[in-house]
Parts: sequence; structure tokens; C-alpha cells
Amino acid sequence: MTKHIIHIGSNRSASTSIQINLFNKIESFYHIGFNSKLNSSCKENLKKLVSSRAQYNFNNSLKKKIDQLKNKKKILISSEDICSSPAIDLCSLRLSKLLPNAEILIVIRNQFHALNSWYNFTGHLFKFGPRQVYKKKIPFNDWIKYIYDFRDYNTTPYQLSPISSMNYSEILSIFARNFPYSKVHILLYEDFLFKKNISLLKLSKILNVKKNFINENFFQKKFLNLSNKKENIIKKKYKDLLFKYFAKSNRILQKKYKLDLKKYNYPI
Repeated sequence: MTKHIIHIGSNRSASTSIQINLFNKIESFYHIGFNSKLNSSCKENLKKLVSSRAQYNFNNSLKKKIDQLKNKKKILISSEDICSSPAIDLCSLRLSKLLPNAEILIVIRNQFHALNSWYNFTGHLFKFGPRQVYKKKIPFNDWIKYIYDFRDYNTTPYQLSPISSMNYSEILSIFARNFPYSKVHILLYEDFLFKKNISLLKLSKILNVKKNFINENFFQKKFLNLSNKKENIIKKKYKDLLFKYFAKSNRILQKKYKLDLKKYNYPI
């Protein structure tokens, strides 16, 4: 049976770098994602599949492309937007209909480091609103308060709060409704930085690609970092609230998947 893979993120965990530098270059896979060579029609259908709560019409160019290829070539769907999708339950179900035997790959990251990176990358700019406020800079702790207070809601039309997007145990519990536990692979972003050989071996086995190829196209690139530029300081009130929120999720994840998250100071 052909081994298909769905890479669901997570956000700020080297997803774009993996997609551009690795997934686009593996000849044994047909890469489907927003950073792939997929045509605009298929990308629009992928966007709806990932983020829309409206009824999804499977009679579209994306499904036709997958049906055309899936018995001849391995399919690799990759989008970190899945982890932050406001329709993640529907997205998981839709993906299971497209690729029912696929394996799930997620790269997770210490949530405090990921939040810092997210803010530095795009979180500091107000993205949706009238021209007067569009792309206005938001102070770090105002952003933290906003995404925490709305942690159970959308913070943009296409995105859950970054807080919910890093509730890894909840995300995987949703995918467990449609994909078996045995088909889930979890990698740590921090291992990419500090235990490259372990990450190389794991990625090589998951993708069935030679370690040298992964090393040359991914690990030797200079894009991995711990917190991305400026280190922002979270006020104690919200640091304590976030620690409690993430720790609950991480303890479940650590126990279920036999992970050691303490070594990288994940909230536990």
C-alpha cells in the first residue's frame, strides 16, 4: 500500500522551510500545499478544505488531482494552517476522505518560544480591519492578552487563536477521530536544533528518504533558531495563565505519546 503523509504543522515550527527546501524536492512524493507547485485552482480548494466551515464540494480540481495520482505516487499534503484552522474538525474529516490511510506528521515546539516567534513574524501587525488600523503595530503584551482572552475563538477570519493552535493534545485528539494513533508521528522542533542525528533518522524513516538528502536540503540550511530575533517578556499574570493552559495539554501529550518534553522546558 502506498504510504501517503499529511503534515499538519505546527505553526512556527519550520513548516515553510521544510516545505520549500525538502518536500518540494522529494521526487517520490507529490507535494500538495501553499508552498508547493500546485496550481491556483487546487490551492484555493485546499484553502477551503483546511479553513472553511461551509459545506465542502469534493467535486473539484484538488480531489481530481489526488485521485489521479494516489495509486501511482505518494501524496504529501502539508499545511501548518491545519493546526490553526477554525474548522479543524471538518478539515480532519475531509482529509480522511481524500487519503484514508495517510500517516499524520506534526512538528511541535515549546509554546512560549513559538509564541515569541509568532509575534515577531506576523503577530505584531493588525492584519484584519479598516485601512486606519490595518498593519498597525500591536504591543507584545496587548497581543498576548488578546489571543489568550479569545483562546477559544477565531482571532482572524481564517485562524484560531495562536493559543488554541498550540494545544497539541487537543489537535491530535481531533485527528484521532479519523486517523489511528499508530499513524501519528510527533517530532520536536528543538531536536532539529540540538539532536540533529535523531531528527534525521526519524524523518528518514517517516518519509522513506535517505538521511543525506534530508541533511543537504534541510538541516544544512541556516534558518532554524530558538526564538527568532527579539525575545519578548510576557507579564507574570499571563505567563502563569499560559503555563497552566499549556501544561495541561502537554502532560496529556507526553503520557499518550511517550515524549520527554521536560528536557526542552515545555510547560508541564
